Amino acid sequence: MEVGKMEDHELHYNNFTSLMQSLEKKIRYLETTAVQLAGFSSIVQCILYQHSLDAAARVNRRWITFFLSASVSVAFFPTFGSAVWGCLTAKRQQDAMFMEQDELYRKMCSIRNGEMMADPAAAAASAASGRRRLADAFRHARHKRYAYAGFVSIALLFFNLLVLYAISFVS
Repeated sequence: MEVGKMEDHELHYNNFTSLMQSLEKKIRYLETTAVQLAGFSSIVQCILYQHSLDAAARVNRRWITFFLSASVSVAFFPTFGSAVWGCLTAKRQQDAMFMEQDELYRKMCSIRNGEMMADPAAAAASAASGRRRLADAFRHARHKRYAYAGFVSIALLFFNLLVLYAISFVS
């Protein structure tokens, strides 16, 4: 009975490992996409601002530059937001899977060591305490990720608004 249970736990543990690896690849892809989008948008905004400072662009054409800059901003933020949100969602899923994988690992260790038979109440209390500490650590890390993503998004928004403002009032 214990051998069959152990094999089931090992199978589930390995499945979690492969799922977490695929989530890690997804997270890296979404992070790269978000960084590339932010860089592209910033570079295009700087080029458009520099173009608006050009004397030839100031003569009756500054509104073209303004609308190009506005359209880049409008296209950028939903795309950037979806990449960042997808990354945060994948990280949350990865944290949840890690906690489940950790619980499976604790069960596997207790089966190997025979602790399950000796004192099931103490083993359950120890596992619950470990899960609470792990959940608190993940909650703290999640709050830091949300704060960082919010800060970067707001900074990019202000940068885009500043460029739009500067382009619209170039004389």
